[in-house]
Amino acid sequence: MNPIHLKTELPDAQVDALEKTFLDSSAFDGDSIAEDVVAYKPNGEVLFKLIRNVIPMSACKKAWNALRTVSSDASHRIVASGGATQGENGVSETVGYLDRSGRHGLHYCRLTSWSMNNAKRFAEAIPFFRAADRVFAHHMPERHKAQMAKVRATDPAFIVHGTAFTTVTVNKNFQTAVHKDSGDLKEGFGVIACLRAGEFTGGEMVFPKYRVAVKFDTQDVLLCDVHEWHGNTRIVGTEGMFERISCVLYYRTGMTQCLSPDKELKRLQNRKVIVVNGHRRGITQEETSEGEADAKPSL
Repeated sequence: MNPIHLKTELPDAQVDALEKTFLDSSAFDGDSIAEDVVAYKPNGEVLFKLIRNVIPMSACKKAWNALRTVSSDASHRIVASGGATQGENGVSETVGYLDRSGRHGLHYCRLTSWSMNNAKRFAEAIPFFRAADRVFAHHMPERHKAQMAKVRATDPAFIVHGTAFTTVTVNKNFQTAVHKDSGDLKEGFGVIACLRAGEFTGGEMVFPKYRVAVKFDTQDVLLCDVHEWHGNTRIVGTEGMFERISCVLYYRTGMTQCLSPDKELKRLQNRKVIVVNGHRRGITQEETSEGEADAKPSL
């Protein structure tokens, strides 16, 4: 695997100002990287590793058939979508499991809506997720070990079985604006795999601080520091004649608080919805005494 030692090309203030903006080829120098490589930051930490042709094509085909059915408009991701309106910038769906997040007091650990409604398709994609996990374990063993420590402390009902992941963000034909990932385990590492069909250009992942871009294909795995500013170049092709699906696999930090599914359901059933500062909030019985001083019952 060829090493690349990067230099900081933009000061932090200039990179920070790029948040929520879209990048093109002017944001990186030379051609995008499309070979087995490990890229190091100036401090010696790994920025990314590209490992090519490591996921079996059979697993890729099954995953593509399953995951291409995702349909949640990407506009709900305010920063990553660049403030796009509905129908303007692709699809972004959460697959697998979520921690205690949700509106109107619906705070409980759960299977995502897509996974619940597409159980067979979810199962068909798991060999693909497992293959990506094996690459993660081999090429970033210490980060994988740290993530697996959290997995072992989490109820197995909320783990993508046989992996170090709880959750997968599936993006289809989605150009991400400059952003940093959040909600994932910082001791772990970003794991991204791509599925491509049809003819198109673009979709390179750019790290503007280092003016470097990487291009990855079906069967490849990109391991990268998703807490650095990054975004994709525009995906260009004939509408309806191509699909680019990227899968971001991670462990959600909030999953460590999850109880068993039965206990999570009981916790949800016993919650009380109150209004705090004009906003609805769900609290459990043990939290009620703490919140009632600032709250009134919801109508």
